[in-house]
Amino acid sequence: MPNTTQVRYTVSVGIGSPPTFYDLVIDTGSRYTWISDRKGYTRTRTRTSVRQRGKNFAINYVRGSVRGMDYKDLFTVSPSLSIPNVEFGVATSMEGIQAEVDGNNPITPNNGEPTPKFMDNLLAQNMLNWNIFALSFAPVTSQGFVNGQLTLGGINPAKFIGYMNWVNIIDMVPDSKRWSFGLAIAYGGQWLQQSSVGIMDSGESLIRIRPETFQAYARSIPGSQIDDTTGLLKIPPGWRSMQSMFFIINGLWYELTPGAQLWPRELNHLLGTNDNESYFSVITTLHDQDSSIGDFILGYPFMQRFYTVYDESRSKIGFAYTPWTYVN
Repeated sequence: MPNTTQVRYTVSVGIGSPPTFYDLVIDTGSRYTWISDRKGYTRTRTRTSVRQRGKNFAINYVRGSVRGMDYKDLFTVSPSLSIPNVEFGVATSMEGIQAEVDGNNPITPNNGEPTPKFMDNLLAQNMLNWNIFALSFAPVTSQGFVNGQLTLGGINPAKFIGYMNWVNIIDMVPDSKRWSFGLAIAYGGQWLQQSSVGIMDSGESLIRIRPETFQAYARSIPGSQIDDTTGLLKIPPGWRSMQSMFFIINGLWYELTPGAQLWPRELNHLLGTNDNESYFSVITTLHDQDSSIGDFILGYPFMQRFYTVYDESRSKIGFAYTPWTYVN
């Protein structure tokens, strides 16, 4: 399976007082905040840090695992926003996890777990009136470029165009609430996947669909083939003859143009290849371990084209077009 974990959107979070800043992945697909052993964690002199005696954490991901010890400390998200007593993990063991970032900051619905989520902490401190946040991204061709925005407690109308389409969250697995919803998928004039349920995941660099759906997609692109090095679908030079892929959500069609289906060639090296001339599709298959997630995962390639809003108070997800929807 292709591994593109080097591509991540992060937020800078200060931990402690005075703070040490960590670049944490904004992740709508996982469940626990942790920092890696890449930078380390130093308990500050002001005693904001509290070791959670007898508490450890262990998380198994599709492509690795993280284990470590639990702490509480002061989190600083911006100069005007600091959250005391946030529980998080300090990794002591990381297997199969690339450490280009400093850790993970999930923003997922609460399932009644004893450990409060990021948004739960903000609400408990009366820092937000509504349990809602929004994500705005844009297509990128280089690393380290700031083009995203996380809006807490509301939405930013300047980041989207027209109508906000709201869809209900669907609970796929009891006691495991995610940002999951239903959609259908079409390519050109062909239906690929109907009546399917999956998730939004801002920690995913690709769009993942069922294997049989992916095979139908690949057959629709003459000359395409799986690349042995990257594991992705290699697209022939005449990619402009490709057709658009559509995600039909609550009756509205969200279009990924041919250009929006391609990995940026400027970042091909992040796929582990020296081939800087070829085009690769950002559409790929689900992992075998993704069965609990459902039929699809919409990651960055979708979120860079459409504005998404996550309203846990109403159990809804919102979608809207952006100025970047049709930019190749």
